[in-house]
Amino acid sequence: MERPKYQDHMDELAAGQAYGIFIDDTGSPGLADTPTNFLPKRKSWVAVIVSPHQMPEVLEQLPGALHALKEATGATEFHFTDIYEGRKEFKGVDLQVRLALFEFMASTCSRYQFPFIVQTFDPETLADIRARSGNPDLLTYPI
Repeated sequence: MERPKYQDHMDELAAGQAYGIFIDDTGSPGLADTPTNFLPKRKSWVAVIVSPHQMPEVLEQLPGALHALKEATGATEFHFTDIYEGRKEFKGVDLQVRLALFEFMASTCSRYQFPFIVQTFDPETLADIRARSGNPDLLTYPI
């Protein structure tokens, strides 16, 4: 079976023919202040689901939002931990500008009513899921 081409998928999204599911890790395992009952090798992911009828508008608007972010802060991605803490690309960016980024994202999520899914795995949970599924290769992403 031929592997789907990226551009074909992007064309489907832009035409409103498919759901967009965008996943990113939270980057938070192993924090110094992790509660003792949390396993240090846990990993969390967040997914946002964009319906087919919303995808064309989202794809049209996203480049403008990223351009405005770069103009206002010099950053090229919305990393909200960095925005909140005023670090990395957001170091020296006025607090009111950083708060406006939160307001922008909150209003965008409210307007579109995107569903979000948050999932955390740790080695014990992953082993349990694999054992119950009968598939030792299930969820092979390393945590």
